[in-house]
Amino acid sequence: MKIKNILLIILFALLSMPSANAQTPVANRIKAAIKHLPKDAEVVAKYTDNERHSLYYVQNNRLFCFDVLKNRNAEVEIPGNYLKILDYFVVNNGKMLFIAVDRGTLSKSYATDGQCLYALNPLKHSIKEVGSGYSIEKTTIKGEDCFAVKKASRCLNPSADPSRQQWMAQDHYYDLTGDVIYAGDEFKIKIEKR
Repeated sequence: MKIKNILLIILFALLSMPSANAQTPVANRIKAAIKHLPKDAEVVAKYTDNERHSLYYVQNNRLFCFDVLKNRNAEVEIPGNYLKILDYFVVNNGKMLFIAVDRGTLSKSYATDGQCLYALNPLKHSIKEVGSGYSIEKTTIKGEDCFAVKKASRCLNPSADPSRQQWMAQDHYYDLTGDVIYAGDEFKIKIEKR
């Protein structure tokens, strides 16, 4: 009889517990903010914890952060000038955001700094430049996720006409915190005029 009563109490306690799907007030505010975003906005990341309580989204090639507790929306200041956001990556279970931008004609030389990768820490609200080059991609090395940035390193025939110049380039690898892993061997490339 005692065991039956204990089982009934446990069953009643389990049934009266809040559902695992119950939303927090911050999560509800994030959900409401997403519904009110302009149609052309893309959600990058949403943070429903009490430390970050924010929504990151891209609109018109600009990154924004909406703080749902302060009800404040602000553009994230990405250092330097750029024309468009190429891609974004949420890594380490949302601990870091990486933003790849295209500088296009604003770059000194597209082969060396035409595209740039930035790491954003949403907890500290800090952003840093990781690396720049002419191509950025997320990849895997030895089973570990990382970023590869292809960058021209030197011109083999600088006095030649730009259409005939030959360049050497390297792949630069960065981990998911934005720190350098290593640079690969040089390889020859031809730079197309942009």
